[in-house]
Amino acid sequence: MNTFVRSFVFPFVIALLIFSTIALIFVPPTLDLIFSEKEGTDSQISDGESNDSSSASKIKSDATGSLSLLLIGTDEIMYSSTPTSPVPQPSGPQVPSVPTEEDLIKEEFDKILDKQEIKPSKSIEFLTLVTFDSSFEKVTITAIPVESYVYVHETKATMDAAYYYIESSMFSLDKSFYADFVTSVTGCYVDFYAYIDIDDYVSIADKLGGIPVMLDEDAACTDENGNVIYSYAHGAQSITSKQLRDIIKHDGFSSVFTKTNLLNQVSKHVLEKRTTTGYYMEFDNKFNEIYSKLYDTNLTLDDFSKHVPLFFSYGFYTPSALNVIGDLSVSSG
Repeated sequence: MNTFVRSFVFPFVIALLIFSTIALIFVPPTLDLIFSEKEGTDSQISDGESNDSSSASKIKSDATGSLSLLLIGTDEIMYSSTPTSPVPQPSGPQVPSVPTEEDLIKEEFDKILDKQEIKPSKSIEFLTLVTFDSSFEKVTITAIPVESYVYVHETKATMDAAYYYIESSMFSLDKSFYADFVTSVTGCYVDFYAYIDIDDYVSIADKLGGIPVMLDEDAACTDENGNVIYSYAHGAQSITSKQLRDIIKHDGFSSVFTKTNLLNQVSKHVLEKRTTTGYYMEFDNKFNEIYSKLYDTNLTLDDFSKHVPLFFSYGFYTPSALNVIGDLSVSSG
């Protein structure tokens, strides 16, 4: 595993240990209120079939062990051929600004790019880890903020920079880099990882007839002439694939957890709709349909089929959304 995530992992681990110790001693009844939201009961399943049917009962009885899946969302970077106009500078004496740590990290990355002929082709938009555990009958969804920094050979880098290093074969990074990163941050070994374009990911929303979400902050964007490109108010609402794409790519949130909370909700809704007994009976065809949208993945039908009952036990388990604690920063936008 590459050496990285020093400033991220240690604060996360220490905070988690302290919090877990206090919680287990003083407030065990409140843990589910903090981290989870029970949806339904064990006697219900999303497609309306009772869990005491033969197929549903077999799913639950055959589900053993644990399973972890990491989705890595990417988006193509569009480069404009039109040179940008210089920003006018105010007259009079200027007070030099003090560069932030983020400025220094980007400056270091720009120096590396200056020496390369090929520019980055994709940006990282989200990392979502889903784990299934039959021992506790629990599913945990963890969206890792893409504002997190990673270490690549002792060099602090952004998520996007790390992806460029993978693309250009710099520092001998391979496609499993983010799986290693998430394993380090969460302590959960990633069984399967898959890169997926954001357009393929958000298309799921329309196929499900829209996704109900609670947006923690307003999201609005205007062009250079002040025309509104999109505007979404905070609160409960049902969003389409276009709206989901806008919100995922929005970089004006004040909290790194606004976007991760949204992704957690989307993941829970999709899992609820896609892990019914009806889908279980057509698993091979459904897998091929979804697999065609993935790229650079270690997920195969043969390997994943060993965990199929565990995956389709989502309807029987308690879903939880976990926010990662650590050294995070928010882009100034």
